[in-house]
Amino acid sequence: VLVSDYNDHTITTEDQRTLTALATGMNVALPKRDATGAQSLVFAIDNVRSQAAARVRSAIRQQETVRLIYREYLNTDLSAPANEPLKFNVKSYRAQEEHVEITAVLFDLIDMRLPRDLYTSENAPVLKYL
Repeated sequence: VLVSDYNDHTITTEDQRTLTALATGMNVALPKRDATGAQSLVFAIDNVRSQAAARVRSAIRQQETVRLIYREYLNTDLSAPANEPLKFNVKSYRAQEEHVEITAVLFDLIDMRLPRDLYTSENAPVLKYL
């Protein structure tokens, strides 16, 4: 958990977990709320290149979906997020010498698989005979 500040903070999440948010330099460009197919968030974090790259490489090796949760807090009230958290799927990352840039999407209609169920010979045995 990271916070854009000079000091670490103890925060409470929406599910009442208490976490320590580590201070770091970061820049967040939130997506527009509109009806386009993909709403992207660009998230730049300073001085975490090796840790972030190692976690992303590990997730890619294990073929996991990398989730990013964006929570906004009031600086006067860290007991709960000020708004409903936004949950993103990470689409790409770029590690540069001084920072990591992560691109994540909020609602990825363009890359959504339709139909959502993947039919294989295991869950639809009749496919063996086609």
